[in-house]
Amino acid sequence: MEKVDLNVIGKKLEEGFEEAKVDKYHNCATWAIAGQKILKQLGIPAYTCIGDLLYRDIVNDKLAFFRLNKNDYHMVVISYIENQWKMIDFGAEYISNNKDEVINEKDNQIIIDIPDLKAVNLWGIISFLDGVQSLNGKVRWNLENKRCSYTFIVEGLEPSLSENEEEAKSIMSKIDINH
Repeated sequence: MEKVDLNVIGKKLEEGFEEAKVDKYHNCATWAIAGQKILKQLGIPAYTCIGDLLYRDIVNDKLAFFRLNKNDYHMVVISYIENQWKMIDFGAEYISNNKDEVINEKDNQIIIDIPDLKAVNLWGIISFLDGVQSLNGKVRWNLENKRCSYTFIVEGLEPSLSENEEEAKSIMSKIDINH
């Protein structure tokens, strides 16, 4: 399998959002669903995952907080890329807080290796689902660097969000993954 360039996928998603005229902010589910669809079209296992997010922009001292039990949530993609399970937040650049201040992560996306899933059988979807469900509410995937502190807490896998599914279809109609 070819090496996957997540920056290229991120740029294609960005272009798709622009061409489809879909709002990039407050839209993590659409970023995740469209990102998952691209990865699957490339033959890469990918799943959407819903949960809580605590994001702090260290440089600007701004905070964003999303909690599923407060009827707010964040959504990311879990994918098996280059022999490693990874959590990918394709829309990280557009995270905003409850005051509608954009907390701009300078990278196109946040990528975190997930060693918790090493034992999961890649081709056995049941064992994958069981593996992720066993992590619900217990596992925090973290990234800390000079610019940000990002913590995602797993709460569920493959949620059904029909509004975001329609937006993702619109975006995908604008993307050519082969070019």
